[in-house]
Amino acid sequence: MVDKFEFVDWIFPMGSKLRIRNTQALRRGRVSVPNARYFVTVCTRDRAPVLCSDEVWLSLVQQWENQELEGDMSLHCMVLMPDHLHVVFRLGARLKLGQVVGKFKSKATCLVEWQEDFFDHRLGSDEPEEPYAFYLFMNPNPYRSDLLGLDSRWKFWKKGARIKYEFEEAVGECGALPTRWVAESEKVRACFEVE
Repeated sequence: MVDKFEFVDWIFPMGSKLRIRNTQALRRGRVSVPNARYFVTVCTRDRAPVLCSDEVWLSLVQQWENQELEGDMSLHCMVLMPDHLHVVFRLGARLKLGQVVGKFKSKATCLVEWQEDFFDHRLGSDEPEEPYAFYLFMNPNPYRSDLLGLDSRWKFWKKGARIKYEFEEAVGECGALPTRWVAESEKVRACFEVE
């Protein structure tokens, strides 16, 4: 059993890096593999901080849910930040990765103007998903800025109905986050960035 307060050390052993961003070559090496899991980041045009409203959130969630019903993908988790959206999903067999994200962006354009491309990382078949979900869960800056208490939930986080993550067991019965997670969220963030 993982010590609930040592979780970050367990999930990111010895300062490991999960991936390196190379935004200058977003499309190079992009491969669509049906039933593969993807971590995707989509940003607003000019990184405009226009996303975190209930109206936008509900619209974006509805669009992902519609695409899930159409068989484009299966949503695992997502988090909305003021100027970007992170999502982890399993690609369906109907469309390629670029088509799934393009469809999402085109249907969600009525409320948001998106940047031209997106960042993606295909998770290997033996690569654990838990670190990505934990990164999304702990991504909101309000925890680090003391704008959101540890007993509160960032309302722009969603998890697929049939998805379960081990880190959720460490969240208390009342839903409070372990204090150490917020302090260590910068360590988690470092695992996702260029050295």
